Amino acid sequence: MSRIYEQERESIPRSGTATTTEQAIADYCSPSIDLDSPCNCIEAYGFSEELLANPRCPVCGGTGRPSVKALIVGIDALNSEIDQLAGTAADICTPAKVFLDLAWWHSEEAIRRVTGACSMHCRPGGFCGCCHHYAELKAKAKRIGRLV
Repeated sequence: MSRIYEQERESIPRSGTATTTEQAIADYCSPSIDLDSPCNCIEAYGFSEELLANPRCPVCGGTGRPSVKALIVGIDALNSEIDQLAGTAADICTPAKVFLDLAWWHSEEAIRRVTGACSMHCRPGGFCGCCHHYAELKAKAKRIGRLV
């Protein structure tokens, strides 16, 4: 699944959602993520205490500084993993699939808020399986969100 990451930081075209990327990140990501500070994955190492960032960190992508691009890649990876787990759960445990579908919806919502588009970057007016599944789960996710 390929994505286009060249998004402007200040524009999210959806009405009724956050007006800036930073606000969308604040609403949907861990409160410990701050785009202006060093990443939590950095560790001091050795006598000279060199700072090393985790190259597999989903927040900063190994750079040591959280970025919007790295967060989008991390959320997209989470979305794919949840989708695979939901497919496996459908064969084994129906209640687990329901909860994994709701987790997928929330990760998809995070992608839409941060990028302004669905994770598949569908064309307007055409059928998109991702948008269709998102719309099917929206009411259930909102209802469960009010309970939590």
